[in-house]
Amino acid sequence: MNGYEMRQGTVYRRRADGGKFLLIHHNPMGMESLILPEKAGAFDVASPSLLGIDTLIAMRQSGEFEDTGDLPAKEVAALIGKMIVSGGVTREIAEMLKNVCDELEKR
Repeated sequence: MNGYEMRQGTVYRRRADGGKFLLIHHNPMGMESLILPEKAGAFDVASPSLLGIDTLIAMRQSGEFEDTGDLPAKEVAALIGKMIVSGGVTREIAEMLKNVCDELEKR
């Protein structure tokens, strides 16, 4: 996978109602990601949800969601930091998220 860079901080918009969420790939080896729903114009860092790869693939294939692009790396890292501090993730997930932040800082 030399030269491969995983996208982080992709924002998806639900076509039916315009609702948005942020996707963070915290555990690619476990084929698991986190989603942060948008509430009142901001991503809710205190209540992330786990999303498995099968659900993500089905979501992308459904046509019900629009990929609106990625947030800047620094913004994603800041949101991850807030998510860790919020206590809304387990210690294990927090460690994985710290690794994601390390990778984002290299960009």
